[in-house]
Amino acid sequence: MSIRRVFDLAYRTTAKSTKQRERCVDEFFRAYSRAVESDEIEIYETELISCIALCLASPKGSKIDGVFEMLRLALRGSHEDFVTFLGQSILSQLLPGLRAKSKLIRDRTANLMILVLTSLDELEGDLCNELGTAFLERIRDKEASVRTRAVTALSALQEENEDILAELCVCLQTDRNAEVRRQVVKHIEITADTLPFVVQRTRDPDRKVREAVFRRLSQDFSSLNMSMAQIDYVFQSGLRDRDESVRTECYTLVRAFLAGHGTEITQALEYFDVLDFSSLEVVIDSWLDNEFSVHNLDQLLDELTPARSIFIRKYFGHCQKYELGQIDVGSFVVHLAEAIDRAANANKCAPSDKRLAFVIQQLLLICDMVDSKALGPSYEKFVYYLTSPFDEQIECALSIISRIEPDQQKIQSLILNLLTTMSSGGGNLLSRQLGLLEIFLRSAKTLFSDDLVERCISEGMNSSSEEIVCKALRCTGHIASLNQDFAIVNLPILFHSLESGSPLIQATSCQILLDLLTVHGIQELDREAYKGWVEGFLKLSLESDQEQVVLSAAEGISRLFLLNKLKDTNTLQLLLSVYYRSENDDSSKLSQCLSFFFPAYSYLTVENMRSMAEAVIPFLEELNDEEDMEKALKSQMMQQLSEWTDIRNLPTPHNENLHASIALKILTIAQRSGQGELLQILAFLKTGQTNERQALEEQADLAIEALDKQSEIAIIRK
Repeated sequence: MSIRRVFDLAYRTTAKSTKQRERCVDEFFRAYSRAVESDEIEIYETELISCIALCLASPKGSKIDGVFEMLRLALRGSHEDFVTFLGQSILSQLLPGLRAKSKLIRDRTANLMILVLTSLDELEGDLCNELGTAFLERIRDKEASVRTRAVTALSALQEENEDILAELCVCLQTDRNAEVRRQVVKHIEITADTLPFVVQRTRDPDRKVREAVFRRLSQDFSSLNMSMAQIDYVFQSGLRDRDESVRTECYTLVRAFLAGHGTEITQALEYFDVLDFSSLEVVIDSWLDNEFSVHNLDQLLDELTPARSIFIRKYFGHCQKYELGQIDVGSFVVHLAEAIDRAANANKCAPSDKRLAFVIQQLLLICDMVDSKALGPSYEKFVYYLTSPFDEQIECALSIISRIEPDQQKIQSLILNLLTTMSSGGGNLLSRQLGLLEIFLRSAKTLFSDDLVERCISEGMNSSSEEIVCKALRCTGHIASLNQDFAIVNLPILFHSLESGSPLIQATSCQILLDLLTVHGIQELDREAYKGWVEGFLKLSLESDQEQVVLSAAEGISRLFLLNKLKDTNTLQLLLSVYYRSENDDSSKLSQCLSFFFPAYSYLTVENMRSMAEAVIPFLEELNDEEDMEKALKSQMMQQLSEWTDIRNLPTPHNENLHASIALKILTIAQRSGQGELLQILAFLKTGQTNERQALEEQADLAIEALDKQSEIAIIRK
C-alpha cells in the first residue's frame, strides 16, 4: 500500500476502530521498509511530508484525528530506525508551518511537533537550536492556543537552551491567558532563578493556575531548597485562598513540608522566623492531626523564639482539649514561670522589640490556659505586664490575675496603685494609663470611680492626640454603662465629640452613645434636659458625611432594632436609604452589616415585617426620578424589598398580605402625584387573590386615568 493510501485510510479511521488504526501503522512501516530496500527513501520522505502538509492545511472541522493518532502510535513504536527517521523528517521539513499565516496550521504544526519531541530521546544540535528559536517566536503568537503549544514544546527543549527558561519566566509574568500560564507552571524547570517566578503565581487571579502551582511545588518540594520567606509566602497565599480547591492543594504542600521533618517539629519551627504566623498555625494543626507527641516541651521553653512560643501554646491547648495527659503540668509550669521571668527581664532592656512582645503574648496566653491553682497563689510576676505598651499583653495579664485573685476590690486597688506609680511624663504615659484603665473597665462589673481616674479621663479628653481622646471616651463609656446617672451627666461631652471631633472621635462617640442606649434603654436616657435627643442623634449619625460614623451608627442602630429596643419606622427608612445610597456603595463593611440586618430583622416577627413594609413606601417615594429607579433596579433593590416584606418568609404562617397593602399605597401615590416610576416595583410584588383585590383594581383604574405613559399603564394592568 502506498504512503498516500495509508494516509487516506488513517483519515477515514474513527476513534473506536482500534484494529484499523493498528493496520494503518503496520502499512505505514511496511511502506518505509520497501522504500529502504529499494533505495527510494528520499521519494518516500517527500511523499510523507506532502501528505502531512495536506493534512495540516485541511479546512477547519476536518477529521484529522485519525492521522495524528497513526503518527503518535508510529512514533512510539518499537522500530527505532523508523521512529528516528519519522521524527527527524517531521521536525526538519515542517518547521516553516510554525510561521504560517493560518492560525489553524500553526496550531496543528505545533501539536504534531510536540508529539515528536515527546517521543524522541535526543535531537541533533543544529535542529534543536532551530526548533528552540522557532518556538520562542511562537510563545508571543497572538493566538493563545499556539502559545500554549509553544510552552509545551519548549519544555522539552529547555535543558538545551538557556534563553528558553528566561522567556518562560517572562511568559509566566505577562501572558494574559490563564491556560498559557498554567502550562508554564506545569512544565518549567524549577531552578533557583525560576523558583521566585513560580512562587509569585500562588496569587495568580486564575484558580486553576494557583492549583497548578501548589501541585507542582508539592511534587518537587524535597528538591526545591525553598527559603523560609518563600515557604511562608506560599503558605500565606494558599491557606488564605478564597477557593477551597486551592487550599486543599496547599494542605498537600504543608504535609510535604512536614514529611521532610518527620516527628521532629522543632526542626521545622526553626524555618519560621517571621512575625505573621497564621501559616505556621495551620502547619502546627496539620502536625497535630498526625497525633505526634513532644517529649521535650520544657526544653523548648528554655530558648524561646516566636515560632516555638506559638507551637507550645497550640500543643498545650491541643493536649488540654483532648485530655491527652502527655504533659507533666507541674514541671511545665515551673519552666513556664522561669520563661516568664526571663522574658520580663529581656523586655525591660528592649521594651519595643516586637518579636519579644510576640513571645510574651504567647506565654501569657499559655498561662491563661493553665489552671489557676497550678499557677500558685501569687500573681506578682504578671503585674509587670499590666504596664505594657501592648494592649494584648495587658488584657491577658489582667485575665490571669482575675482568675488567681477573684476579689474585685483588691484588683481595683492594684489598678489604682499602678496608675499612681507609673512614671510621669507626657502623652505616652497618659496613653498607657488610659489603656490599662480601659481594659480593666471593659470587664468590670461594679462602678469604679476615683479622683485619679477622673483626672486621667479629663486629661485624655483635652489631649491633642485623637487616639488618647478615643481611649478617654471609651473609658467614659464603660463607666457610664455601669451607672445610668453617670451616663446622663456625660451626654453633653459625647454630643460635643460627635459634632466637632475628628472622624475617628465622631465614630467612637457615636458607638458609645448607641452602646449606652442598648444597655440602659432609650426611654431611660431620653429624659429631662435632654428629652428628644435620640431621634435627632440617630438621624444626624446616619446622614453624616463621615463613613466611619455611618458605619458605627448602622451597626448600633441595627442592634437596637434586633433587641426590640427601637421600633421607629423613620429610622428604618433612613437605614434603607443608607444601604442604597450611592456614596456608600464602596463601603463593604456597611453593606455586609445591613445586608445581614434587614432579612434577620424582617423575618424575626410579623410586627417587624409590618414595620419594614411601612418604611418601604416613604423610601420608594425618594426614588422619584428615572435615574434613581434605574440605580435601584441595577442593585436588585426591588427584589430584596419584595423578599423582606413577603409574609410567606416568616417561620409561622399568616393570612395577611403585606404586598397587597404596599401595592395599594403605591398606586394611590402614583395617581395623586404622577410618580409613574414607582410603579416598577409592582412587578416584584406577589399580591395574589386577597381581600384587598377589589380596592387594588379600583385604584389601578384611577392610576391609569391619571398617567399617560403606556409602559406604566402596562405595568398596572399586568
